[in-house]
Amino acid sequence: MPFDPLKDFAPIASVASQPVVLLVNASSPYKTLADVVAASKAKPESLRIGLAGNGTVGHLAGEMLERRAAIQVLNVPYKGAGPAMTDLLGNQVDLNFANTPVAIPQLVGGKVRALAISSPQRLKSVPQLAAVPTVAELGYPGFDAITWTGLVAPAGTPPAVVERINSEVQKILKRPDVIEKLALEGSTAAAEGTPKQFADYIRSEHQKWGALIREANIKLD
Repeated sequence: MPFDPLKDFAPIASVASQPVVLLVNASSPYKTLADVVAASKAKPESLRIGLAGNGTVGHLAGEMLERRAAIQVLNVPYKGAGPAMTDLLGNQVDLNFANTPVAIPQLVGGKVRALAISSPQRLKSVPQLAAVPTVAELGYPGFDAITWTGLVAPAGTPPAVVERINSEVQKILKRPDVIEKLALEGSTAAAEGTPKQFADYIRSEHQKWGALIREANIKLD
C-alpha cells in the first residue's frame, strides 16, 4: 500500500467488529467443523474453499484454520464475496468463510449451513448465528479472525483533537439505535477504548496477520 499503517495515521477510536462465518451448502454432507477437518485430513486439498479475494479476512481465517487444524484445503479466489457465494450455492466450492452481511440472507433462506464463526465469542445478536459455535471453542483456543473498523486521522493531528473525536465516538457507540443497526449486519460496537488502546490493537493485528501472510506467502495478485 502507498502508506505505512503504523506511522502515517493517528489512531482515534475503534468502531465495530464482525466475524466471518464458515459456511457449507445446505446439501453438504459436512455437518460440523470436525467433519470438515476429518475429510480434509483423509484427502488433503480435496475440499475447495471459495475466497472473496486474496488477502481478505475470510482468506486469512482459512489459512489460520489450516495451520491450527493441520489440514490442507484448495483456495479458490474470486473477485468479490458475491461470486464466491454464488459458487457455494451452486456446489462449485465446498466451503466459504463469508462475512456476516453476505452470510445472513443465505442463512435466512436456508440455502447454507453455518459450522463455526471466527470471533472469540458467539454472535448472539443475530438469531441465525446465535447458536453457532466459535472455532475457538471447537478445539482451537485463541482462534480470532475478525473484520474490524475504526477511525484514524493523519499522523501529527493534535492530541486534543484526537481525544475530542474519540469522546464523541464513544457516546455514539453507546446509542441503542447505533448498537441495533450494527447488530443487524452481524457487527458488534467496539468496547470503550482510548486512542492508545486502539493504536496498540492495530499494532497487534499488524504483527499477527503480517506473520501469517509471510508464512503463507499470500500475495494480492
